[in-house]
Amino acid sequence: MLISSRSRSLRLPVVGLLALAVLLASCAGEGAQQDTSAPETSAPPAITLASIGLGEVPAPDAIDADWPKAPAGFDAERYHSMVYALRNWGQAAALSQQVREAEDPIAAVEDAISVFDITYRLTESFKEQITPRLTAASVFHPDVEAVGDPHVTWAWKRSMETDPKSGIEIVTVTLQTRAAYPVTVKDGAERVVGVIRSHSLTTGPGPRGQFGMGYAWQGFGVDECAMVLDDAFLPDDDVAAATKSLRRFAQVVTSTKVSTKPVGGGAKPIDEGLAKRCEADAA
Repeated sequence: MLISSRSRSLRLPVVGLLALAVLLASCAGEGAQQDTSAPETSAPPAITLASIGLGEVPAPDAIDADWPKAPAGFDAERYHSMVYALRNWGQAAALSQQVREAEDPIAAVEDAISVFDITYRLTESFKEQITPRLTAASVFHPDVEAVGDPHVTWAWKRSMETDPKSGIEIVTVTLQTRAAYPVTVKDGAERVVGVIRSHSLTTGPGPRGQFGMGYAWQGFGVDECAMVLDDAFLPDDDVAAATKSLRRFAQVVTSTKVSTKPVGGGAKPIDEGLAKRCEADAA
């Protein structure tokens, strides 16, 4: 907008009616001082990796092949096939931008694992969940305008047990990823979304047979109703609550061991009860 004074013309930004009135008044007399400063506005509250203690966590391109060695007496080729599929699964779910932005993230994870015996049963299991897309990968809500590279750590665990029915010794390998995603939401605020995912595969000592499987995940600093209603991650509007949640998450991120229990005493299951409460709140 063009503002004229008796001495000169200035092209000034429109900064609201109150500021405009001040500018007009300041131009009314010769020699008057012009206040062209915009009113102070408070920046949206931010949560960053540094503010939750994760500023030094790397943003890797892939998960290293640092899995546990095959136990004695187990078929080496089958074991390698299992842990390789496990790593592909973990990478697809936590690291892959292509997967999380895919129209069908479940199919994208299936393609990444690429072992039919695993993927067929796994994807059918995903589809039975309340949040099928989030169970497969870290999918973000449309109100999240930008997602930075995930900062990720991981841990492996190998455990042995005897199957009670067959008496055969079996091995289970678990890969746990801890991904911190720096994001920007629509109001321009910087936030962080944290996700812990545990992926497990089990096999016997022989070269054949189906793989057993298991998985679990937990989100931090996120809006729980966006998860169950939109099947997507959206940062929690409550900055204090989100920060508290993410600091609990940060304690696991820096651990070298697989965490086998839900993090935080107030962790809520994603179930029909939560879905009904969120639907009632949205009505």
